[in-house]
Amino acid sequence: MVVELLRNPELMKNVQNEVRGIIGHTKDKAKDNLDKMHYLNAVIKETLRFHPPLALLVRQESIQDAKIQGYDFATGTQVFINVWAIGRDLGLWDNPKKFHPERFLTYSIDFKGHDF
Repeated sequence: MVVELLRNPELMKNVQNEVRGIIGHTKDKAKDNLDKMHYLNAVIKETLRFHPPLALLVRQESIQDAKIQGYDFATGTQVFINVWAIGRDLGLWDNPKKFHPERFLTYSIDFKGHDF
């Protein structure tokens, strides 16, 4: 996250202004006000999209035969999900090669695992 903010000083300024505007210069209230820092949350989400901590998710195994988008998967097939490629998919993201946290300010999808 810090590297991307250093590469984009205007984004760094936006985060600093938001944090200073909400908590001022006292550090003891930061954790109590995280839910109010929408731009900071957007930067964190964009960082995880742009630089996923794991490029491939932990291996999954199908528990029954399945057909997905014309492909047949037999029971016991091991599947690896490429998170890095999903984060750069032109069909899912507008301009996926650009670090653009503002995209998460307008999404109505819950990225905490509650919206499937």
